[in-house]
Amino acid sequence: VAAVQGRVGTVVHGPVGADADDRTLDRLADGGAAVTLAVSGLRGELGAAEWKVLWPQRGAAAFQPGNDLSVIVEIEGGDVPRSLFLGDLSAEAQRMLMRTAHIRGAFDVVKVAHHGSADQDAGLYEALRPVAAIISVGAGNDYGHPRDEILATLQLIGAHVLRTDLQGRVIVAEREGELQVWTDR
Repeated sequence: VAAVQGRVGTVVHGPVGADADDRTLDRLADGGAAVTLAVSGLRGELGAAEWKVLWPQRGAAAFQPGNDLSVIVEIEGGDVPRSLFLGDLSAEAQRMLMRTAHIRGAFDVVKVAHHGSADQDAGLYEALRPVAAIISVGAGNDYGHPRDEILATLQLIGAHVLRTDLQGRVIVAEREGELQVWTDR
């Protein structure tokens, strides 16, 4: 929080589940950020790109604050590849997202849910058909992420897998209709 406090103008967040969450949001607001609870349908612009929140939805109330109420955002336009950021959703929440969010068509980039944990719905990734699948995961993590099951699913659908534990920082852009990828390694 200290690294971004006073440097961000807007914070879009999921439902809070603990007092520590509220304190974090208060710190960001004290730094000048407008703090907004994310709900499906919330939209905005970032440069020439447009973003919209697909999750959490009102029907997701059965889930507890935390991973399954992660903010899921779709971004496209303005030389940004059509992208979907899946937060930390479990397979159950991923299935509900697919049933209710009216996601259509393939995505250039998908940020794989929950660091590539085993709790994934292969059908979601088959429907999204990402060209590039980014797995944000620390090297040598104790959870064994990413798991072989999701890596096999991504390979089967032909996604180019980009892992932060192996490749470091991953940058993806669109240039003249083509996907461009840069990595630290």
